Amino acid sequence: MGGYRTGLRAARWSACSGAKPLSRAALRTVSTAILAPLLMAQSCAPAAPSGTDPTVAQDQLIVVTKPGTTESQLNQLVADSGAEVQGQLAGLSAYLLQFAADRRSQVESTLGGSPLVEEVVKNHYHGTKTLPGDPLVGEQWFLPAVRAAGAWEITTGNPNIIAAVLDSGVQTSHPDLAPKLAGGANTYDGSGWEDTTGHGTAVAGIIGAASDSSEGISSLAWQNPILPIKVTNDRGQTTSWALAAGISLAVQQHARVINISFDTLQDDPIVLRQAWQARLAGALVVIAAGNSGHTVTGSASSGQDAVFVGATNKRDELASFSTTGGFVDLAAPGVDILTTSLGSSYATFTGTSFSAPVVSGIAALIWSVRPTLTPSTVQAILAATAVDLGSPGWDDHYGVGRVDAQAALELAQQVVEQSDLTPPTVQITSPSAALRVTGGVTVEVSASDTGMVADLSLLVDDVVMAVDLSPPYKFYLDTSAYAAGDHRLKAVAADVSGNTAQHEISLVFTTSADVVPPTVTISSPVQGTTLRGLTTILARATDDRGVATADIIVDDRIITHLTLPPSTESTVAYNLSPPAAGMTPGTHRITVQIRDLAGNQASASVSVTVSP
Repeated sequence: MGGYRTGLRAARWSACSGAKPLSRAALRTVSTAILAPLLMAQSCAPAAPSGTDPTVAQDQLIVVTKPGTTESQLNQLVADSGAEVQGQLAGLSAYLLQFAADRRSQVESTLGGSPLVEEVVKNHYHGTKTLPGDPLVGEQWFLPAVRAAGAWEITTGNPNIIAAVLDSGVQTSHPDLAPKLAGGANTYDGSGWEDTTGHGTAVAGIIGAASDSSEGISSLAWQNPILPIKVTNDRGQTTSWALAAGISLAVQQHARVINISFDTLQDDPIVLRQAWQARLAGALVVIAAGNSGHTVTGSASSGQDAVFVGATNKRDELASFSTTGGFVDLAAPGVDILTTSLGSSYATFTGTSFSAPVVSGIAALIWSVRPTLTPSTVQAILAATAVDLGSPGWDDHYGVGRVDAQAALELAQQVVEQSDLTPPTVQITSPSAALRVTGGVTVEVSASDTGMVADLSLLVDDVVMAVDLSPPYKFYLDTSAYAAGDHRLKAVAADVSGNTAQHEISLVFTTSADVVPPTVTISSPVQGTTLRGLTTILARATDDRGVATADIIVDDRIITHLTLPPSTESTVAYNLSPPAAGMTPGTHRITVQIRDLAGNQASASVSVTVSP
């Protein structure tokens, strides 16, 4: 997202005191890419879990504004919601908001109803799940399993290729890690990065512990520095915000590989969006698939944002605990992995948390051989050389297969990136050409490319108004800032290879403000109905210039927030389960509240009885 940014630029980290899209298959043809500018991130310590859902911060929300939103508009929106800004990810136009937990529904309603807002996201807590393993002193079976020795014949690493470890920190005095650390940081609360749980210390040792010495263990990338970024509290718990800020910081510190070993991230929109921008900036984010032992459906990961890694055992079989699903890209050893441990010692660890750094270490070696390769090419090399396990081709257990370090480096020496000369496609999908518009308008643009779309600019009369860095591409256009009359809107998409394409429409800006509220009528359920199970709420909303959102409210509590298609007439449909909505037997009031594009609102209500 681009927020009120009007161009691309690099920015510094400030603490709170402050190619063709990759499918889930082996790819052997890759395309040239260019690096996007660095991102900015700010972070504050999130509050401890509270409320009825311990997986999210009850007194925090993340709001993503549409590019074109001004700072004053944002400040007014935050003030109206009764929240305070605690942090910013400028590259995403994302803001961490803090408020009293008992005002959560009101804050969410105000934010969700604003035309300035693209998305309101929960600040999720994520944890590490290290499974117990038996001590195996002196045995690192995973290194021969991925043919590390053959890879080391080609390179043992490059001190200019940094691997960032977003985790619980590291033991900075560990003899196998101290000489390899390239500084450190903390995006959870801005304090130090000393490890108190041991998880980050173990992960870091797999990637880049000091090697070829008379004691200790060997890592995959002997010469590559490790950048520890602590993203957790002392219980090993992190949040969406701390992870996204950590990714942004790692990119600014020139890390090429960013390892994240936490569960349930395949559906975290803020983390995945920041991973997308990291890839545009030349870095590859590698994430553990998780240890649930179950199949996950409906993943939000596109395969272009991050590389998700499952775990295999000593028999080259999928580990019983490894989470499976359509988001899994690769597999790597993850059972009884001997690595660095707290107390300057060594221990074995089990879990996909320790499979991901195997892939990260090999990725660092690939870049050590060919520093100019793009992240998409590195991922394609990992996929093309993986040992196919399970069903032929990609499957949702192993992805494309178990990584092979020697084969990956051999291919990295030979691969030739093909120049991408194909421009992206771009189209302004809303509003329609020649439309008369007034006040604040949401401009929606679709863009795609054989590689990756790097950025999308919206111009008014050939002047850049705002830039969006990742899909979906939505802008907030305040027409009152322009003279009434004809204006030209132009969307310009640039891909990672520098190819551009544009689409232009003409609009008529009018000066009259929209003060007419929408209308709403509820057709189902009817007044006085007795509900005996699942019921469908149906309502018709109309507005002279376009409806925007709908809230379904039960007894003054918002049950869901819906974004409506930009149209003068829309049907609202929602399946309501009385128990899920907290409707006990007795009389309740159901309200459908509609907002139009200008923020005017109207509502209709019916009283119903829930059967015992």
